[in-house]
Amino acid sequence: MINWRPNVLLFFVVFWDLLIFVSSETDHHCLDYCNSKQINSGQDVIDLYCNHECKVEQCQWGCENYQVGPDSTCQHTCSQGWTAQGNITSKARSVQQEESQYCSDGCLKALQNYANQIRALLPPLPAPELKNGMKGHSWVVLLWNTQRLSNVTYYVQARMPDTAGPWEITTAAWLGGGAINVTNLRPFVTYKFQILLVITPTDFMSSNESVPIITEPYGAPSEAPKICEVSSPTSTVISISWKPPLYTNGQLLGYYLTLTTLTRENEAKKSTMREVAPDTSGWTFRQLKPGQTYQVNVSATNSVGKGPPGSVNITTAGPGDLSGEDVVFLVLAQDNKVVKQNTKLLPATDPDTVLTLNSSGTTVNGSTVLFQIAGDEVTGVALDIGKQLLYVSDSTNKIYTHGIGAQGQSRVIFPDLQNPSSLTVDWLRNILYVVNQNSNKS
Repeated sequence: MINWRPNVLLFFVVFWDLLIFVSSETDHHCLDYCNSKQINSGQDVIDLYCNHECKVEQCQWGCENYQVGPDSTCQHTCSQGWTAQGNITSKARSVQQEESQYCSDGCLKALQNYANQIRALLPPLPAPELKNGMKGHSWVVLLWNTQRLSNVTYYVQARMPDTAGPWEITTAAWLGGGAINVTNLRPFVTYKFQILLVITPTDFMSSNESVPIITEPYGAPSEAPKICEVSSPTSTVISISWKPPLYTNGQLLGYYLTLTTLTRENEAKKSTMREVAPDTSGWTFRQLKPGQTYQVNVSATNSVGKGPPGSVNITTAGPGDLSGEDVVFLVLAQDNKVVKQNTKLLPATDPDTVLTLNSSGTTVNGSTVLFQIAGDEVTGVALDIGKQLLYVSDSTNKIYTHGIGAQGQSRVIFPDLQNPSSLTVDWLRNILYVVNQNSNKS
């Protein structure tokens, strides 16, 4: 496919037919424009080199000779005309620029008038449709039974609505009887089609777009899934998330996941394979070795076979990677507050004692209050370390989110969720799960 850019179309494909359809009415309107106040406004003294008569003469020349090129080259056309009229080198370049300006005005006006005449001749432009179900994995036959004008260029455009991509010009052959064979399409892809009419390179219009049309499936997936994120949150865990490939070439049946242990020379040593459902977008490998490099491959599969893998290498944290400054904290909730407790400074008592001391107003060494509700009771707590967010539910059926950074702010995200009793965060998929009244919500 070719991206449509109006300023690079080959206008000369329709140029010779254009000569046939230009009427004297177009010339008449253009010449009237040259004699109007629009082209002759202002005092001649302002124009150093081109007076009233010069303006009209140059504008009329543009009206009469616009067929030399499209409007994208009107300036070039008028420059050629300036030389053809005998103005070779006797005037300065500034003279040529000023006179060419009025010539270009006439040239552009003539093309505009011409385009308006053609538009008036065009019949209604219905949407193309699939002809009698005729389609394959790389082609479709469309039906667009509308009269075409010989001096208008017609293109078939397609786009994939699932990707919100732009309209692109396709490879198409007009078969007669309104049938159009569109080729070089992709298998098992949803397309919409429309007909683009180019009158001049800056004057074009299009038909209504077709209903979605899906090409037939063919072959294994031709693209790898897009790996979005891979991480090792602990020294024995690797988590990975991905998006489906754009071109599955058939109904997606699932994914093959391969975890391969690599040596220091990145040679494969041992592999573990998993097959997951097509609606899966992430996976966590557990019970791995600390400080070990692994390769994770994700491949999509359909009824024909497996497609190319998306691949990434990652090394789990070693047992000595934690610095002496890293501290483990407990996040505890009781009554109306949530507390963060430094485990190195944890009293020689159980966590309930820490909460009891805090709730009684006694200061506990290494303990910090993260969140407190006036008069209500905390019923659930969840923590997203990556986003530095604390989620809290209370006895008034509210759920809060609270930033645990230096300037953390609280806000209610669910004002009335009946009896929330437990919260948990799936940080890989960015989902908060809530249990309330014996049901799960997310």
